[in-house]
Amino acid sequence: MDIISSTCMVALFNTVWQGCLTNVAYDVIEEVLHLETFILKIKNNHQLNQYLASALAKCFINAQKHIANECIEELKRNSTQANYRGLITYKPEQNHIDIHNLQHKIDSLKKQLAFIKKNPTSIPLFSLTEIEQLLASKAGADCSTPISLIDKLLPLALENCPVVIYEQKLKHKTSGLFQKISNCFLEEVVEYELLYRIFTTLSQARTSTNVQKNHEELLNIKKLLEELNNFQQKNVLSKTLPSSNYEQDLHVSLHHKLLTQSEDYLVDYSFYSDCCKEIDKPGALIRVKAPLKWGKTYLMMHILNYGNQKGYKFVRVDFKQADSNVFINSEQFLKWFCSKITDEINLSDKLDEYWRQTRGTKRNCSNYFEKYLLASIDNPLILGLDDVDLLFSNLTTAHDFFSLLRSWHEDAKVKPIWQKLRLILAYSREDNIFLPQNQSPFNVGKNVELQELSQKQVFQLVQKYQVNLDEEKVKQLMAMVGGHPFLLMTALEQIAYEKLTFEEFIKTAPTEEGLYGDYLLRYLTYLEDNQELREAIQQIINANAPVKIDAKNASKLRNMGLVKSKGNSVEILCDLFRLYFKDRLEVNS
Repeated sequence: MDIISSTCMVALFNTVWQGCLTNVAYDVIEEVLHLETFILKIKNNHQLNQYLASALAKCFINAQKHIANECIEELKRNSTQANYRGLITYKPEQNHIDIHNLQHKIDSLKKQLAFIKKNPTSIPLFSLTEIEQLLASKAGADCSTPISLIDKLLPLALENCPVVIYEQKLKHKTSGLFQKISNCFLEEVVEYELLYRIFTTLSQARTSTNVQKNHEELLNIKKLLEELNNFQQKNVLSKTLPSSNYEQDLHVSLHHKLLTQSEDYLVDYSFYSDCCKEIDKPGALIRVKAPLKWGKTYLMMHILNYGNQKGYKFVRVDFKQADSNVFINSEQFLKWFCSKITDEINLSDKLDEYWRQTRGTKRNCSNYFEKYLLASIDNPLILGLDDVDLLFSNLTTAHDFFSLLRSWHEDAKVKPIWQKLRLILAYSREDNIFLPQNQSPFNVGKNVELQELSQKQVFQLVQKYQVNLDEEKVKQLMAMVGGHPFLLMTALEQIAYEKLTFEEFIKTAPTEEGLYGDYLLRYLTYLEDNQELREAIQQIINANAPVKIDAKNASKLRNMGLVKSKGNSVEILCDLFRLYFKDRLEVNS
């Protein structure tokens, strides 16, 4: 299957590089980061070369697919739909023809993606001549899209799809093919920790108003480039787009890094082994509950990786990626959910064929899974549902979806086809929705609660990051941030990369000047807007010992990761929160 030429690969990389460097102070780039440095690493590293080629091809295909889907939705909105003997048609007729052509294009693109996954070496690599061509183009110096680039890529995207609206959207200056390519590329490189750090830092730099921080990040990239000779592909499955939040990007990056290690630092091997044994069971359901930023995604990705090695199909659904209007009503949400799963396992979208107005929404969704999705695959399908508690913003949608998950789990006990479906639910709380006991997925299957890291695990992390901390300093570190995985790993990475010293960290951590400034401010804002929780946290800090508070408030504060249980009482998790909230909430002790 001829997907893309090697010449177009060069044009694609040029696009991605320019997209990252748009609006970045070019004198800073010239000082610390040269395209020549990066591209020569590609020349000298066959594995990196192969990965970049594959990632670029996939982002080009996904960009086209995204735009084609946008066009279909717009055409459907501007059409009158008719149903004749089960056949859906659209008026005017030209819209029907365009929708058909676009759907055919999407199906073709899905086949290309499937082919790349099975044959990654089929994508042409960068040759020496093409590298020289890329260097000569001086990508980054001129951030406008070259005419030659349009000439190379646009005909490929328009091939076998003569649809006017599709061509218009491909050519759109701010949201067209080239912008989509850059965005999709970031989604692809999230699998590769080093490249992920390089390109997300570049992307963050273009929106940064802090010139000094921007400069420091780019200097750090220079160090990362020196590591490219030791580049290794990471066995990571998540496809989470980088957020604009630095802590979140760092958090995701660290999860990817940890997953590649032979030794597990967050939980014992036997713990992982139990979860993997559970997912092997027909109709399995695993519930992973922990406070925010506590390692839920890390555990889920580990289980998905295990399933992938056994030949299972898998999809991780991150509900943070869904547009807010998706949750408005159950039908819209369940259609989005079905479409998401269909797309991720490379099947054609057949919602129009299986969705009937005479059935209820939940029955339609179940029918689509049972008669189409599960019937189309031979091996088990693992669905990793991340941050499912985001659905609580719409109680009707949440009630319908969670009761549906419970019914699927129960169906697996009597219907063999549902035994293919394995579910992982990751969440921080379930106290915002009240479901009858026989309709809730939160009281069946295997319950997993992630605990704080132990002192032994923290020592292992310190050794992993090669940070020179003696036993006394490790105790100081744990006093400041406890066994909180995100807080610990964030601190150790910053110290390891010499962005601050241990002494500077201890001094500034519980302040808005420090490493967790934005993180603490978000919690402060939430507490200031919630009088009950604010008074509860003040009471806990004042007590200087475990204290009993209202059970509902205690549960909410535990879910936020601010306190921990001591019997039926709670106490503040660590000095970071004690010192910060004592000052900002003016607690008297």
